Amino acid sequence: MKVHYAFRPYEWGILDDLMNEIPGKDNYGAEIFDDGSGETLYHYNSRVNALEKLNTAYYNRYTVFTSM
Repeated sequence: MKVHYAFRPYEWGILDDLMNEIPGKDNYGAEIFDDGSGETLYHYNSRVNALEKLNTAYYNRYTVFTSM
């Protein structure tokens, strides 16, 4: 029996929402913003239209760059 799987692109889901609440070593309440590349990093979430600065103190999987 051969099983065929359909490829479905995955962007953002409930697992990302849950993982985004997990803090890093600085624990809850930390605010760390990474702009070491010379560009501001923004949080990527396909359900949110506004650009929100990425708090790198928490787990994240996607980022959005904007040129200065």
